Amino acid sequence: MKRLLLVVVLVFVGAAVAGDDEGNAEKLAAMEEMSWEAWANNDAAALEKSLAEGAIEIAPAGITIGKDEIIAGLTAGACEVTSYELGEITAHKVAEGVVILTYEATQDATCDGARLPEHVYSSSVWVEKDGEWYSAMYHETAAAE
Repeated sequence: MKRLLLVVVLVFVGAAVAGDDEGNAEKLAAMEEMSWEAWANNDAAALEKSLAEGAIEIAPAGITIGKDEIIAGLTAGACEVTSYELGEITAHKVAEGVVILTYEATQDATCDGARLPEHVYSSSVWVEKDGEWYSAMYHETAAAE
């Protein structure tokens, strides 16, 4: 079946939330989903609000360090996201003001002409500063197919 490459179809499925930091789990899961939505839509303003200054991203393209560098990489228009879906997000409180989210995701996307892994395991570290939560680290690993 031929795919229409000019049409971007976004699949936004609310992720179930579980974990040991129920007070922040739902809020952080929603923020994580917003990050994926921002990536899919090249929305730098949304990412600006959620990333910590010294954020780190580890993804198939490599390691990117720094809020500005991550935003530039995610919104440069080099990625075409047809769809994505996040699985159940689990929150793990590791210290006061530090929560790690873990989940599986599927994606139909290409970046710089290279197809991204369809199924990935993801983790992200969120930190609280002055009452606000920020993404400090995102990591994804391709699942064995």
